[in-house]
Amino acid sequence: MNWRERPLMSHEVVVQQIGATMPKTGLKVKAKLDTREYSLKIKVSNEELAALNIEPP
Repeated sequence: MNWRERPLMSHEVVVQQIGATMPKTGLKVKAKLDTREYSLKIKVSNEELAALNIEPP
């Protein structure tokens, strides 16, 4: 795959491309690669999920 005619060869390239984004609205985008390892298959209770401030679009 490519983006802006540049091959997406690594995560670093993807992050650089995201960070270089400058829409017409003047929004400034900062991007940083997160290389930390995260635990998998963490169970979230219904109470924890309900406590999140999430609204459908």
